[in-house]
Amino acid sequence: MTGSVPREPQPATSLTADLNAAVDVPSPDQDPEAALAARGLVQALPADFTVGKEGSDFPAWRLGPYAFLTGAAPDTVNPSLWRNALLNMNTGLFEVVENAVYQVRGMDLSNISFLEDPTGSSRDIVVVDPLVSEECAKAALDLYRAHRGEHARGGRNPGLLAWVRRHDGHHT
Repeated sequence: MTGSVPREPQPATSLTADLNAAVDVPSPDQDPEAALAARGLVQALPADFTVGKEGSDFPAWRLGPYAFLTGAAPDTVNPSLWRNALLNMNTGLFEVVENAVYQVRGMDLSNISFLEDPTGSSRDIVVVDPLVSEECAKAALDLYRAHRGEHARGGRNPGLLAWVRRHDGHHT
């Protein structure tokens, strides 16, 4: 069929392979960003993590389709972009600032943050939510509450929700 998109991966052109081979990225064990991306992990998400979508046969979000992101970059992919994708696979609940800022990564294309008052003066939390679906936001809030114990249960409720929209135009 003329004009159809190939369904099988195509090999890199020699130009692409040569240009990608010239990109210098640190090995994972020498990459200073790897330690930063993993720092503060409270609870990792399983590789097959899925958020269901109410009233639909399709999920709101799945990590499974990203399982190919392992190892070295194929010659068809810029190694710097591959490295960034690997760093983004650090998923789960993270403590960013002790007893103050928590973040859930990997439940959507973006991250959701939960801000607590570290002084304890306020029992409210601020939620900065750029997630795509209500289901993903609820799953993230449930994960946060499950691991913050008394800090999240029995009184710590969203006092302010900063809903930040995704910018689809950045991807086109």
